[in-house]
Amino acid sequence: MPNEVNKYLGPHRIIGPGSYELAPYPIVGKWESEIKFGGGYNTWGLNEGARRGEGGPSNIREVAKPNVVAEFMNEQIHNQAAIDHDYGARFNSLLADIARELQEKKLLASGAQALGAAESAVTDQHVTLELIESKRQQYIALAPEIYGLYGQSPYFLMTLLSSNKINDFFNSHNGNNPREVLMALFAQFDHVYQSAMELKALSLSTTFLSGKLADLALQVEHVQGTANDAVVYQRMDIITREQDIHAQQLPEFLHIEFATAAGSVKGMTASEALNHFTQTLEGMAASKIAEINPVYAPPPLSRGGITFHYPAENPKIKAPLSKPELEALNELVSLQTHTQLGVKWLSYHDALLKTESARYLTLTGNVFGSLAERAKQAEHTIRIANTFRAPGASSATSPLFMTSAGTVAVIDAAAVTLQAAIRSAVAALGSLAAGTASGLLVGVSALVYSPKLANGELPERYAFSMPLSDLAPALGQDLSAVAAASGTVDLPVRISSKTAADGQSEVFVAKTDGVTVPSKVRVVVATFSPEQNVYSVTTDDVPARTLTWTPIVHPGNSSTTSPAEQPAPTVYTGATVTPVVGRIDAFPGLAEAGFDDFITVFPAGSGLPPLYVMFRDPREDAGVATGMGQPVTGIWLGAAAQGEGAPVPSQIADQLRGKEFRNFRAFREAFWRAVANDPELAKQFKRQNLSAIFNGKSPFVSTSERAGAAVKFELHHKVYVSRGGAVYDLENITVVTPKRHKEIHRAEE
Repeated sequence: MPNEVNKYLGPHRIIGPGSYELAPYPIVGKWESEIKFGGGYNTWGLNEGARRGEGGPSNIREVAKPNVVAEFMNEQIHNQAAIDHDYGARFNSLLADIARELQEKKLLASGAQALGAAESAVTDQHVTLELIESKRQQYIALAPEIYGLYGQSPYFLMTLLSSNKINDFFNSHNGNNPREVLMALFAQFDHVYQSAMELKALSLSTTFLSGKLADLALQVEHVQGTANDAVVYQRMDIITREQDIHAQQLPEFLHIEFATAAGSVKGMTASEALNHFTQTLEGMAASKIAEINPVYAPPPLSRGGITFHYPAENPKIKAPLSKPELEALNELVSLQTHTQLGVKWLSYHDALLKTESARYLTLTGNVFGSLAERAKQAEHTIRIANTFRAPGASSATSPLFMTSAGTVAVIDAAAVTLQAAIRSAVAALGSLAAGTASGLLVGVSALVYSPKLANGELPERYAFSMPLSDLAPALGQDLSAVAAASGTVDLPVRISSKTAADGQSEVFVAKTDGVTVPSKVRVVVATFSPEQNVYSVTTDDVPARTLTWTPIVHPGNSSTTSPAEQPAPTVYTGATVTPVVGRIDAFPGLAEAGFDDFITVFPAGSGLPPLYVMFRDPREDAGVATGMGQPVTGIWLGAAAQGEGAPVPSQIADQLRGKEFRNFRAFREAFWRAVANDPELAKQFKRQNLSAIFNGKSPFVSTSERAGAAVKFELHHKVYVSRGGAVYDLENITVVTPKRHKEIHRAEE
């Protein structure tokens, strides 16, 4: 009897007299040439039918014949076991291997130079993010390969899928060389299963790397200390990248459920959205746990006086599961529920699916909660950096520079000179004949920061205000009515800023022409806050910017004496305003200068006149280059005179991506130097132009593509900076000729 038991039962465990517990084992049945979920090897042990040697006469042949399908299946099972063995060793050393790969990339990124603590921390963070992105791209490319057998994931169905394919082979015409077809079939089995194991390795690697991101961010913040504007915005960008990485770690079916449950977060700040996501994930996890039903062992099977018992849990599917494995389990439960695959261990599979889903949702929710706290801190810093306070009395009579640290100290003589410079610039531009002022400007002042201040102490963003009457003395519209209608007015000139050759920020006046410099400027109304005793305006852009003015006349009081509790705006002494001698200059970048301005009107009786307010051009802000660029062939700048212009070549993007630039001027110089050092692109330029771009200057265009004083190629933002377009996004930047640049902006009017 023992020999007979071993012969017919295969792997088993004796649990009592005449009682045995069987391991999952496929059985052979009649094959039909389509995917079936009953009776044969394709049951994968999920059906509760007769076991090998216990079925009817159809399964026991009178004459012993070799079972060809079984022999080939044994070969496939052997090959699969070999792959499992190889990857088992790899999984055991996976974390050590990834840590070593990460360290090698860090050393490569730092090169031979010794990095300071801050640079080292930032490098570690960027290298980790880049490695995660590399793994993600590999995952995306490999994922379709695992579905090569009937479009099903192979993790828990490999025996079923391969046996179906083998039976298909024997029931199909295989041409003149069936051996090659069969060998190709086995190669396909290996490829699918190896791809599945490699996908699991990539998933585990990404999970390991993403787990380092929070600590890396804390290290960067610790060594950077007080952050300047650019650093804070970089932190927000990192938070967004981490959010995307962790969301992508969710199995696809959970990601879809999450996106549906979360809904729109339009209008929320980053921290508000992350808190909303956290609550959504926590609610989903709780629902998954509540839906878990009891797990039951498959019913015992009795045949010929022998009872077969099954364990309650499928020994081949155990937690924790990687992302692709959990996706495969979700598919398996669906097949067991909605097809004839068989229901053995279904209660266990369903419970494990919900338990593992809750684990993924909880982990992601915890990460999002931490990201929300970091975002809240960064938003607070940004809010402070974008709040500008000014004394009403000074604002009503003279030009004023405002930073988040206070108004810039301007001595009386300098203030008078600056006001005179602005009036002179307006008059000079107004005297030019129509059509001749396009692309021209008059510089009126430079904002010079003290070189003694550390970067973290520099309030880099500033606002500039002046009485509207200095720009448009003849403007006779009812501005309060325009503001109530959220309308605009046409101004003859507008003010913006640019980075001068010495790196300082220069304010200039430009004549409007409706094309290069649009003339329409929005009008907004300031409101009074009794609690703070200030008039204020808050913009609706992101991030929001708030300006406040102390009253000249306290509302409800005709006296010009303000209340004692009136806040005194801080005077910032870390910068000086230097009026410059106004001269008319050409500015190639004027076609897309960031004219970020508006007119503020105050309630009647406030004592404050309408003010023109301008914010510094965002292109003066520091930033990090992002984007992949595009592959280019042929004459690269041949497209600069057409459409949106010539894209940033991918090989140039590779050199610029991830680098931080003090301002867009520095980026532009680095861009052209990278072009000059690229052998394929450099040979497309004449000697004179090549000399220019080696020095970071734009090359000249042909005479037919010039526009007045603009004679060089220009960098164009497809989504204008003035409309929120990303300054350093290489996907948003193209190269255009001055003529084409002007045509693009004219078409937008």
